[in-house]
Amino acid sequence: MSTSAANGTWKLQVRDKSAGADGTAPADVKVYVDATHEWLGDLELSRVAADLRTYGLKLPSEAEEGGTLQKACSVDAGASAANDTWKLRVEDASEGSSGSLAGWASALCHHINIAW
Repeated sequence: MSTSAANGTWKLQVRDKSAGADGTAPADVKVYVDATHEWLGDLELSRVAADLRTYGLKLPSEAEEGGTLQKACSVDAGASAANDTWKLRVEDASEGSSGSLAGWASALCHHINIAW
C-alpha cells in the first residue's frame, strides 16, 4: 500500500483482491467511501483502473455543505480488466478547505451460474 499527495489529490493504492481473475471487471462494482471535508461540494471522487479509465463516483456540487460523506454506490467498470490495480482518486476542486479520507472499500461482484 502506498500514498502520495500532489496538487490536492491523494492516491491510495490497494491491490485488488481479484488478482488472477480473467476477463473484464463486472458491470456491478461496489464502492464505499468514508470522508470528511469542510465543504463536501469541493470533492470529486473517482475509481481509476490501471488502463487509466476513470469511473466517476461523485462530482463537485455547490449545494453540499461540510461534514461527513459516507457514500455507497455501484459503477460499471466492464471496460477495464478485472486483474488490475485499482485506485481511488479524491480531488479537492477548490482552495481554502481541508478534509480527510477515513476509509474506502471496493468489491468486484462477479456473478457465477451454477447448474445442478
